[in-house]
Amino acid sequence: MERSFVSDADLSAKQYYITKLTSTGVDLAGTATSLICGVLQNTPDTGEQATVQFLGTSKVKAGGNVAIGDWVTATTGGKAVATTTDKDFVVGQALEVAVDGDIFEIRLCLFTLSHA
Repeated sequence: MERSFVSDADLSAKQYYITKLTSTGVDLAGTATSLICGVLQNTPDTGEQATVQFLGTSKVKAGGNVAIGDWVTATTGGKAVATTTDKDFVVGQALEVAVDGDIFEIRLCLFTLSHA
């Protein structure tokens, strides 16, 4: 499932990057604690409609090594990295192995890690 939001920045080269909600639309998620909303599916410029996938599966751009089954979150510039850190916001679970720069598939499931 996907939804359109106004792009707050030039995301024309950021297809498959992780996005966050802003007060006026969406932008790239820059940290693991960003208000992640899903993965960008198109290439909008500032002010254009950004299509964000938030349910199902999606391709995503890797920002580091990821193993099958890893929970993934955002790193600098909206790339996906593996996480086990308490309070990190997870965008999904890796369905493929990836290294920095790869585009790989994840199962989208948005939640915050909690190690109680």
